[in-house]
This record gives sequence, structure tokens and C-alpha cells, in this order.
Amino acid sequence: MNGERPTKPVDAALALVLAVTVVRAVYVLFLSPYALVEDEAHYWEWALRPDWSYYSKGPGVAWSIWLSTSLLGHGEGVIRLPAVIAGGVLALAVARTTSRLYHDQPWKHHAAFVGAALVCLTPAYQLPAILMTIDGPYVACWALAAWMLLVALVPTDPTRRRGNGGALLLFALFLGAGFLYKYTILLMLPGLAGFLLINRRRIAIPGIPAIFASTLLALSALAPVVIWNAQNGWVTVKHLAGHLGLAWGDQPLAPTDGGGWSYDPNWTLELVGTQLGIAGLTIILCVLGIWHARKNGLGPVRLGESLMLWIAVPILVFYLLVTLFTDAETNWPIAGYLTLIPLAARVVAEGVGRWSSRLWKASVVLGVLAGIVLARLDLAAAGARAAGLERVNAGRLLSGPGMGEDFDVLRAQLASETGREPFIVAAHYARASILAYYLPDRPSVVYSASPYAGGRKSQQDFWEDTSLAKPELLGRPAIMLGGLPEHWQPAFERIEAIPNVPSDHKGDRRTLFLGYGYRGFPEDAR
Repeated sequence: MNGERPTKPVDAALALVLAVTVVRAVYVLFLSPYALVEDEAHYWEWALRPDWSYYSKGPGVAWSIWLSTSLLGHGEGVIRLPAVIAGGVLALAVARTTSRLYHDQPWKHHAAFVGAALVCLTPAYQLPAILMTIDGPYVACWALAAWMLLVALVPTDPTRRRGNGGALLLFALFLGAGFLYKYTILLMLPGLAGFLLINRRRIAIPGIPAIFASTLLALSALAPVVIWNAQNGWVTVKHLAGHLGLAWGDQPLAPTDGGGWSYDPNWTLELVGTQLGIAGLTIILCVLGIWHARKNGLGPVRLGESLMLWIAVPILVFYLLVTLFTDAETNWPIAGYLTLIPLAARVVAEGVGRWSSRLWKASVVLGVLAGIVLARLDLAAAGARAAGLERVNAGRLLSGPGMGEDFDVLRAQLASETGREPFIVAAHYARASILAYYLPDRPSVVYSASPYAGGRKSQQDFWEDTSLAKPELLGRPAIMLGGLPEHWQPAFERIEAIPNVPSDHKGDRRTLFLGYGYRGFPEDAR
């Protein structure tokens, strides 16, 4: 190098992550046009009532929002700030994993930059970095845990026979933290077990004290969820079973002709298609990376690449199997690609074939365009409607404030008519949360009648202040959003259908009722 100190490209990865994180923070705090989406509003309601766990998820998302809003207030951008931070942590963790994996290669810094860039460019990880759902923190914990596993089990010195106990402790910490956001982080463990079994003679095992301490640390992180569920009838287990369509779950089963297992091939095709839509080029690069790694290993590096592959396989296979029983959500498998991105980055950094360069350039172009579109879906939807695509609607990202104002007007009109203070109840728990946030007297108590309207229970059913069995509600009028007349008639002396509020993005596709003389729901209606 002629005595000159080389510039470390790994600094470029850090600079990229910091720049993207700052831009996202400015965007969510000052520039985002989006109202809270339903999940965000629902988790915000959780944060108002801190607890050890919640009906459908662990406490991680609520604790994160509670911390952010306690420090900075309850604005939409503040609620989303933890997602922005998690997005930065995710990209940096993937970069560090890539650098560690290829620590002795001259292109390792380039690969680290590519790894961070692919995370920032892939739509599957862009959206969780600007909307506060469980996915952003969850995938960040997944990436951190994978990085620490690599450090713990695959030393940079192949002659070292003792693993890194400190890294194993951090793995347990990040695994436990991820569990508090989303339980499926435990799907890392079958992959870890398979890797240990196949490579037991080659890996460096940390000492017994580190293994014991790590196990205790992971179990202690799981404890809040387990204790809360033991006190509440294991409702989260029933909720997860409901997602899988199991008979003992909390979601009513759809009838089938044969009365047993029924499979719709569209479930599998839709999952595969949506994955290609949200991470297509990254997935293709990951596949090329796997092929290249299997064909052209780098000695000791092969062990680390094997670990990355083992971690990825269980979650991807699991959700593919889920589609044999029910429809799977687009975002469910996205953690599985994270440990494959370093292998994709290797292909780009090594310049393997013309296709890798072309795919990388296409990833940059399409990723930037996707980021712009995701930042202003309202403008993209307006453009689509102007082109004649009337069904394209970004209303769910915008309608919250208007609905809050409209329901406040309806509430005042009904109070004037009846002389009693109305309450508001929605047939879906998340729409109740939207109104709780956007009514002018925030935080408002808005009730959910989901179990009475053919849906599943929600966290509102476990709070005293949102219970529809409260005696002080009897005799009062109400405004009911959604549902059918037969859902509401048993609970009121009379009901009246009215035109929907103008700001509701679903328009006349969502029903609206006034209820007079609330007398409570029959217990057997749940």
C-alpha cells in the first residue's frame, strides 16, 4: 500500500447505516404523512398499560413504545422512533456478521457494506423501520443473536478450541429479547441444534459455566410471558393455535366440506409470490450465495456459512408448512433471509459472474425506488387512481385523524339527543385502538366487541377499563363501528343504522350504528 493507511470500507457500512437511520428519524418525526396503522395504535394502547405480557404478543413492543412516549410524548413519530432505531441496529448487525464471517478475506469490508445496503434496500426490512410493529425490533434481535452465535462458536483462529463465553451470553440476551417481541425467534434453536450435531467435531464450545449462565439468562427472559399466561389461562397459546386453524385455538374454524384437513394451493403460492415481491432480488442473491458457498468454500469460512444456513432453514420451512393448513402473512418469514444476506454479499463482493453485478445494481435502483414509494404511498395511490386503478387505496394510512374528528361530532350529537354520554365500541379490536388514539380527548376509552361479533378475543378483553361488562355502561347510548345488526341487537334496546363517516377509508363497506339503552351482551354471545 506504499506506506499509506488504507481507508476501511467497513466504515462505509457504518456511515451508510447512520445516514439511513438519521434520514428515517427525520422522516417519521417531521415528514411522514401517515397516521398510525391499526397494529401501531393497538400496541400504543398496550404501552399505556405496562404489563408482563399481553394477549397475542410478549411485552417487548409495549415496553419500547412506553419508553419512547414517556420521554418524548405521544406523537406518531415518537411511537415509531424505536422502529427506526431497530432498523439501524438490524443493518449494522448484518454488516458486522458479514465482516466477521469473512474476516480474513481482502473483500470483507466491501461485503460488509453490501450486506448493510441490502438490508436497507429490501422492502421487507424498509417498512418495519418506519412503522412501529413487532417486526422491526424482532428482526434486529434475530440479527444480533445470529452475530453473537457466530462469534461464540466459530473463532477467527481455527486452532482455538474454546468458544467465546461472553458472546454466548449475549446470544442468550438477544434471543430472550427477541422472544419478548415475537415468539418465533425460538425457531433459531432447531437450526442451532442441527448445526451443533453435524459440526460437533469442528466447532469451539464455550465452557460449562458460560453455557449454564446463558441458559439461565434465556429462561429468565422467557419468564414474563410464561408467568402472565399461566395467570391468564394460556391465552397466547390458544391465540397462536387459532392462527394455525387448530380446533382448540381462539379463532373460529372455517367450515370445510369434508370436516377435516383442507388445503388451498393458493396459500402456498401467495406466500411464495409475496416473498418475491418484498425481497425478490435479495432472495435471488441469497440463493446464488448458497450455491457459490457450497461450490467454492473458503476453508474455515465454510463452517460459519454453514451456521448461517442452519439458522435460516427452520423458519423458512416452518412457514412454508404453515401454508399447508392456513394462509400465512407476508411478513412472517422475513427473519429467515437475514443470515443468508452475508452469503449474498460475498457473491457481490467477489464479483462472481455477471449476474451478481447486475442483480446488485438492480437491487440498488429498485430498493431506492421502493423506499421512495413506501415513504409516500398516498401519492402513489393517488397516481394509480388517476390512471384508472380505482381499487388502489392508501386510506388506512391516512384516515385515523379524520375518523377521530367525525366520531367526536357523532358523539356530541348523540349526547345532545339522549342527554347521556355515549360510549364508542368497534367490532374489531384494532379499529377501537385507532379511535382511542385519534379522538380529541386522547387517550380515550374505546371498547372492542370482537368476541361478540364473530371475531377473536383481544387485549381489551383483559383490561377492566375496556370491559363491556362495566355496570356504568348500562342504559347509555353508543356508537358502533362495524359488525352486523344481529351482533348489536342483543345488547341494546334498539339500534339504528346510519351512513358511515366520510373519513372512513372503507366508505360504505363498513357499517355504522347508533345504539340506545345498552343492556349488556349475553355471556353466551362470546
